[in-house]
Amino acid sequence: MSVTVTAKLQDPSSSALQGNSFVRFRLRNFAGFVPRVLNAGGSAVLVQKTSGIIAVGSSGGTVSFASPTTAGNAVVIAVAWPDIVAEVLGSTNITDNGSGGSNLYADTNIDALAYTDAVGFTRGSQCILRNAVNPSNFTMLARSMQTVTFSGWHTTQPLSVWMYEIGLLVPGTTANTDQEGTTGQGGGAPPSCPGNPDFGRFPTTNPLAPACTSTGFNPSVSNFYVAVVAVGDKTGGRSISAVAAPWTLDTVQNGLGAAYLVASSANTQQASFTNGSSVQYCSAYNMIQTSQTPSPIVIAETQIDAFPDANGNISRAIWGNVDIIPAGTFYTVEFWDQGRITSSRNYTINANMSLNT
Repeated sequence: MSVTVTAKLQDPSSSALQGNSFVRFRLRNFAGFVPRVLNAGGSAVLVQKTSGIIAVGSSGGTVSFASPTTAGNAVVIAVAWPDIVAEVLGSTNITDNGSGGSNLYADTNIDALAYTDAVGFTRGSQCILRNAVNPSNFTMLARSMQTVTFSGWHTTQPLSVWMYEIGLLVPGTTANTDQEGTTGQGGGAPPSCPGNPDFGRFPTTNPLAPACTSTGFNPSVSNFYVAVVAVGDKTGGRSISAVAAPWTLDTVQNGLGAAYLVASSANTQQASFTNGSSVQYCSAYNMIQTSQTPSPIVIAETQIDAFPDANGNISRAIWGNVDIIPAGTFYTVEFWDQGRITSSRNYTINANMSLNT
């Protein structure tokens, strides 16, 4: 299974923020064989995430991961905004700095729209989900990238963005996307969920991202789910504050929210948010489907660099040594600053751990 290693730089100086300080994980073994993960095929893991806001009235802006993504991982972006002028965000408005050219962020059938007025588009909201598609093979095994650019954004309202890198998918296969719930006045349920009513038109303090049970994934391995909700503000009610377990609420931006979940379950993974007042809303739901048949996969990253956030915190998901074959692998963990190693130690890592303890 994957484990999370954390660390905190004791003196997060300007050099750390400029990318000159980081922790390097070097996967090693003395057997001379290429390390593989035992029975890990397709189990999703959240490698990294980030969020940001595209400013009001700007012609565009960018949101970046802390580190470049790994080629072959999936990238999902969730976007939400208060919709006063009926701004449209099409696939041509989204590009990235992908290695060899931008990934595609194609339109899907999960665009959702909600109004808080019975007529017209005023004081409403919109939310969408997009998946990075590799234009070389048209799968979600995306090209390596770090920065997404949103262009042509002229609305009077800020654009809230959340981005996720999902790793440890099976190389050579398509990471399927299951577009599940679309709600909101003027929206309705997508064809895959014909039984879902149009929840978003009814004011509530618990906006939902309804999901259907999918038949296209393997519940014995972990799949990645993401949901985004945008509430209207007729009464100034944009104030998402929580999401029900087992979901994790991401950074709330401008009162709008996204949540994510890695889970192995055949059950519907519905996200139920909490808002500070009763409002109409829109929501969208997505699932990264993983392999039907778990099998060993080659670990491409035998060297991983983890960079700190603005507070000097580092968090990185890696494979536990117990799940790696041949047996006897270990990690050499190195602290780097200004181009040199300041400390180094070997670890066998099989559970979540902090390098500061």
